[in-house]
Formats: sequence, structure tokens, C-alpha cells
Amino acid sequence: MQHTATALDDLIDEQFGPRLEAEGFQRVRSRRWVRSTKAPIREVVHVGSAKHGSHSSRWGLSFDFVPHESGLHPAWHNTNSTALRDLRIDPIDWSDESLARVYRFSGDDPSARSVASAARATVESATQWFERVSDVKSTLPLFEEARQDSESRFDFNHYAQQRLAHAFVLGHTGQTSRGFAELAIWLDDATRSLPTASKVEFHDLLANM
Repeated sequence: MQHTATALDDLIDEQFGPRLEAEGFQRVRSRRWVRSTKAPIREVVHVGSAKHGSHSSRWGLSFDFVPHESGLHPAWHNTNSTALRDLRIDPIDWSDESLARVYRFSGDDPSARSVASAARATVESATQWFERVSDVKSTLPLFEEARQDSESRFDFNHYAQQRLAHAFVLGHTGQTSRGFAELAIWLDDATRSLPTASKVEFHDLLANM
């Protein structure tokens, strides 16, 4: 018998919630938890839908000073409820299926055991990754690792928000020239088609950090 969407949400929250809350995370909505003890960084754990009706956990970092694009203009995600994964870890993207499977479970008829197994693996891996983060500067090696990751099906630039975030993190840590170089590539992406006035808005935000 298949789970209803509500029953599945409840099962995910049941298995992930207590484990994450024990680590200081706050549930902000179903399947999503945020920890904000390292301002201006927020640590995010999320369980999302994947292929063939399965579900997979993922995690990442949200930066209060990094904008995102909304309606051709900069917008902000600087609260727990609006936090985005500016820098992301998505096990579902890993080319090593045996590793990716650890964080995934069926969405059709998942057992509490399979969801609990994914929850345990997620909390262990995510908290170990988060332990490497102490301040904004400490995230720079994580960005570089994401750039050089050859084990993912998608490269760093597949997720446009990562490049934008990297630009602002570089600017925040005093690497202004590199930050503007990254921003220029993001702004000139042909798939985005931002008008000149919008490009100026993003440029000015970085310039005025």
C-alpha cells in the first residue's frame, strides 16, 4: 500500500527530525531543517524528491549576505525559513551509485527502517561536513572542492546559485578581484538574460560589501 504524501512527510519528519534537532537544527517546514549557530552562515538539510518516485537527502550552506535572482532583481534568503543551499551537497548526483543509494529510499512504500537508515547516514555525513565550517573563510576550500569534484554527474556550474554565492563569499573574504571575475561570468550567462540595470544591481551589491 502506497503512502499518501502527508503520511510520507510524517515518516520523514519522524525519522530525520529528532536526529537533526539533537544536533541543534530547527525544523522550518516538512522535510527541511536549518541550524543558524554560525552567523552569517546557515546550515541546511533537506529531503527532496528524486527519480522514479524515490527520495534523497541533501545538505548545504546558506549565506545571509549572498543574494539570489528573483524577477530579474536581487533578493535575499537571510532567515531560517528562506534559507537556500548556496553551496550544496547532493548525494543523488554522485556517479558512485553504491554511495548515493545510502541516502535514498523509495517514495512508493518506504519502511520506517529504510527512512531511518537514510536519516542516520545523512546526519552523520552532513554533521561531519558542517564541522569543517567555522566562519565564512573556512568555506572557501569547500567551494574549491565542489569545483574540482569529478565524482558528481553535474559540475559546479550546473547550479548557477553556487557560482553567484562563490563570487560574494570571495568578496566577503577580501578576494575582490576574483569575486568580480566570478560575478561577471554569472551575469553574462546567456541562459539568464539579465537586463543591464539588473546586472548593475548585483555588481553594486558586491562592490559595497
